[in-house]
Amino acid sequence: MNMSKRKEKYLSIYSVILVVVLMLAQINESTTLLSVLFVGIALLFFNPVFILPVFIISSLGNTFFAYDGISISRIIGFLLIAACLMAQIRNRIPIKKIGFIFLVIFFIYTLISSAFSITGSFVSFIVFMQSLVVVFLLSQLRNINLHNLSWILIISSVVTIIIFSFWFKENIIELGIQRLSVSEDTSINRLATMISQLIAILFTGFLIPGKNKLIKIILFSTILIGLILIIFTGTRSALIAIIVSIVIITLYFFKIYTKKVIIYLPLIILVGYLFINQFQELDIHVLKRFTVEEVQDDAGSGRIGVWKALVPKTFKDGLFFGFGFGAENVYDLAKQYGFRFSAHNLLIDMFIQMGLTGLILFFTYFFILAKKLLKSIDNPYILVPVMILLTGLINGIGETVFLEKFFWNGIALAWLYLNNLPNSLKMSKQTYIKEANEPV
Repeated sequence: MNMSKRKEKYLSIYSVILVVVLMLAQINESTTLLSVLFVGIALLFFNPVFILPVFIISSLGNTFFAYDGISISRIIGFLLIAACLMAQIRNRIPIKKIGFIFLVIFFIYTLISSAFSITGSFVSFIVFMQSLVVVFLLSQLRNINLHNLSWILIISSVVTIIIFSFWFKENIIELGIQRLSVSEDTSINRLATMISQLIAILFTGFLIPGKNKLIKIILFSTILIGLILIIFTGTRSALIAIIVSIVIITLYFFKIYTKKVIIYLPLIILVGYLFINQFQELDIHVLKRFTVEEVQDDAGSGRIGVWKALVPKTFKDGLFFGFGFGAENVYDLAKQYGFRFSAHNLLIDMFIQMGLTGLILFFTYFFILAKKLLKSIDNPYILVPVMILLTGLINGIGETVFLEKFFWNGIALAWLYLNNLPNSLKMSKQTYIKEANEPV
């Protein structure tokens, strides 16, 4: 093993250890461990890619990973930005014009929209700016080992879910009367969304190179644990999002992994049947939330009522520019109609905030990115950001995800992966099919 490989190996281990420190610091509410975490991240100042795992994990739960009301991911984000800027300067990386142009356009548009919003708040604008800068700077990084980065993210997700499961075991005895949660201040839906994102990353481990039977068992077991945790939170949108995402990707790759899918399909069906059958036998109140009757009774937890009130209002008074960039404007508008929450839908939230102009602007950007991702979809590594984004988008049917950090971090990873797919890794479909159908 040469010096470069050895360094990469040790930094990878160090990166996963930072994720463990993050989890332990939050669970134990330890300022000492938080200080250790920030110092440890600062030591990676010249290696920004190894800050990514702990940043991605911390960004999944802004209300969970917080200290005195300040999001830990925000602090890590500033450290990551500084490290990326240093890499930009040291390596003299040329600025990609399209990324810079969209950065400027989004900055100007959201600034003006916030200034003329019904609340006059710039909170969402400030938070969004950090996400935008991260997207831009990560898209600038070059010569990144995607194989190594992917597996660091996967292992970090395994560690996070396992630590979560041990921490939650004391709360499970209370599930007969309430939904699984971290604390009264933490959103249950956000917790479920975080776990669904972790499962999305884990699932890619079955498709990218570098796996053996033991790793498959660990991944499968951890995914199962994650699904159970989501079910115990009682959050339907997160469960639907991760299951549908897995099904979509599986069906797409069925034509490539035909033999392997056929081999594992009976086992998956059997485990799924036994899993559902056993859950139906449990007398747990939260499971009733997943019945058709419960969904019909609460009308999507009141979301449909919000849509019926706010969408016509936007068509009437904010068709082109909405009521202002930021979720706080949607909340304020909803309160005027007696609702306690916003639209909880990606498309509707964007429309209420920014009107048709905002929808056209952002969806043009999303379309450009999606088109590039689809062109590279046959490369297994690109599945890491694809799964994150796909799960987030489907989850957006019933949750507000547009301004969430995990959504824009998924976009940042997408550009990072797209710009670091060397020709040697861009497999032809014939080569990919050949490798996929090799004996298990």
